[in-house]
Amino acid sequence: MNFSASNIVMVAGLDCEIGNLRQLFECLPIIKLNYKVGTKLIGMERETVPFFGVNDVIIGLKYKCDNRGIERVKGNLPNMIGVDLQCFNKNINLKISNSTIQLTGAKSEEMANDACELLINHFRMNHIHFNLVLSLNPSEKVFIKNWIGSQCVNNDQTIKPVETSLELLQQSDLSNAFKEVITYLLTFSVEYSTYDEYKFKIERLFGFNSQMFIKIPSIASTRVCLGIYIYSIGKTVSLENTSKLLQNVGDEETGNARYAVNYHNWSARKKIKLVIPVKSPQPGLSKVQAHRISISSKGTVRQNSPTGFEEAKYQAEILYQILTSYPTEINFSGNTSSGNTSSGNTSPGNIVEDESISSDLDDLDEDI
Repeated sequence: MNFSASNIVMVAGLDCEIGNLRQLFECLPIIKLNYKVGTKLIGMERETVPFFGVNDVIIGLKYKCDNRGIERVKGNLPNMIGVDLQCFNKNINLKISNSTIQLTGAKSEEMANDACELLINHFRMNHIHFNLVLSLNPSEKVFIKNWIGSQCVNNDQTIKPVETSLELLQQSDLSNAFKEVITYLLTFSVEYSTYDEYKFKIERLFGFNSQMFIKIPSIASTRVCLGIYIYSIGKTVSLENTSKLLQNVGDEETGNARYAVNYHNWSARKKIKLVIPVKSPQPGLSKVQAHRISISSKGTVRQNSPTGFEEAKYQAEILYQILTSYPTEINFSGNTSSGNTSSGNTSPGNIVEDESISSDLDDLDEDI
């Protein structure tokens, strides 16, 4: 069985708070791309952001309804900054609050952790550069703004390519400190087509008068909120017969039915839906913590697990063994066509009669 995540949703707790989200939104440099997200569906799925070919760069930021870089048409983030980070040859979306980073789009927990650390590195570099801006006095800010206006702008008030401006900067006799500040400011020029727009951006940056971070945040804790796994058992299944089989599979530890099973053969999108409570629920969460699984007649299994990889894989291996070991033609008594399995220890689980769990399914299940 090829068992790997198609998407990991994770929350990372920070060891200190981020004070001013607006300032962080304005001050993080990005790579400018003209791309809109949220304008169409791809099949039955929402449009996703592709990988554009360069790793370890931020290509989009969203705060409240304001966008920088790629434009996310829908949504409002009043208390978070949305970040589109290109890494590991894909796009990962992160949301920064004052005390957490939420992440979606990783293929593994390791990738999710590394993406969060990469974002922290962006914080660290930006903190260093912005402190140079904070060190400027008012007259120095005016001088730098005038130098950019005279050296980096064409006669028609369009902005010169950043490579040209950087070359002019290196040839100038400005101090190294001024060169570092101007280099940082020029990274924002790619977002604007005219100098008036860009000048307004510089003035906004000069308007912030406090450090972005008292200390650079680091990751204090992580929690996988959801792992999405899709795999195949390698054969088609009879949904009606398989649902009856799964209703009679017992848990070896408790002796109760292992799965809460939901299957309606009149449904337009016919699937078996299973719910399995997690083995070690995380404290402090009000929602019932359970693996939620759907099985299609083609033998495709989608598993949504609010746990780490090991428990998700453990549950998947047991289900895979059941679905591949037992025939799907069963009697209503709980017998398989190969013999009676209603009692005794039949690995991976006993076949039992237990209808008590079915009444709880509607409260537990979600449409997955």
